[in-house]
Amino acid sequence: MTPLERLVGPLPTASDYREWSDLVSEAVAKAAVSDPDRFITILSEEPTLFESGTIVFALGAVKDARVIPLLVPALKNKDSNVRWSAAHALEDHRDPRVVDAFIAALRDRAPTVRAVIVEALGKFRDRRALEPLREALERPSNQKDDYLCKLLEAAIKKLHA
Repeated sequence: MTPLERLVGPLPTASDYREWSDLVSEAVAKAAVSDPDRFITILSEEPTLFESGTIVFALGAVKDARVIPLLVPALKNKDSNVRWSAAHALEDHRDPRVVDAFIAALRDRAPTVRAVIVEALGKFRDRRALEPLREALERPSNQKDDYLCKLLEAAIKKLHA
């Protein structure tokens, strides 16, 4: 049995890759919500599953602090889709470990990942993020992106409120 089959059970046969992708996404999301304990246990035993953005993203549906130590390392994955998925999965966990990980990830190479992180830090309103957000606003890589600058300014404003 493959790690994916352990996680979600048997999958129906798909006729092409698009159908297969949808089936896997739905099965992963269902497995995460229906039995979070089992899902977390299998992910702890099968680290290769964290190479899938779909699986990492599905952990966002599990509103349990036990997923935080599983997701934080995914913020450093070589694949920007996995990092983006991890940021989304963590954005509702108002936990000091997440704030620390997001502050560290403000220098992510992918602007899409930085955008998720900046918005989340604004929502968290943790004052520890204020200076790192100000520094991020001054970085040339962020200055080139008007949308990211607006997100950074909004997050900083929320932290001042």
